[in-house]
Parts: sequence; structure tokens; C-alpha cells
Amino acid sequence: MKFMVTLITDGTLMENRTPEEMEEFAGKMGEFMSEIQAAGVLLHTDALGPSAGARTLRHAEDGELAVTDGPFAETKEQIAGYMVLECPDLDAAVGWAQKMPILGGAIEVRPIAERPGQN
Repeated sequence: MKFMVTLITDGTLMENRTPEEMEEFAGKMGEFMSEIQAAGVLLHTDALGPSAGARTLRHAEDGELAVTDGPFAETKEQIAGYMVLECPDLDAAVGWAQKMPILGGAIEVRPIAERPGQN
């Protein structure tokens, strides 16, 4: 099964971190990435740009399409990055997510819907 792991932050997690803290975090993240890649679980990962660079498209009740600047949600928390994992079940995917070094925020693990004929 494939799972989407989203990394959720308010964008302030790296503020006020010392260079030593940043170096320590980078080392821990590097170790985690090496482990998850060696296990063959990680299919893809990437960081997202700042939410200020996003545009959201919504259908209005009158059928018109409205395009607005910014993220889809009216909240300070935004998706900062994602991973796509291949795991036997949700518990295994959550197990990998629990190993991820994070400085705060949240991680969501959600199954990717399987469709007939899709690999």
C-alpha cells in the first residue's frame, strides 16, 4: 500500500534555532533519510515552497471559478513537505513517521486511494 505523509508546520519552526541546533537536526534527518531509503520504503519526497506562493482555485455557488492567492486553508498551519511511502499497512507507515526527527508541528499519514488498474 502507498501512503502520503504530510509534514505540517506554521512556518516558524526554524526561527530562533541556533546553528548548532540546525546542524544537529540536519544530521538526524540525514540519518533518517538514509534508513528509510535503505529499507526501500520511501518512493518520493520533497519540500514545498512557501504558502505565500500558492494559489487556490474554488468553485463558487454561482458556478464561477475563483482564484485566490495563498494556501487552501484559513489557518497558520500549512503543508511544508511530503513523502510517499510503500508499506504493508497503516501501522507500518505510522512507525516510519514516528522515527522522523521533527522540531514541532504535525505529521499526517494517510493511505493513497487504490484504483482498479492502477499500479
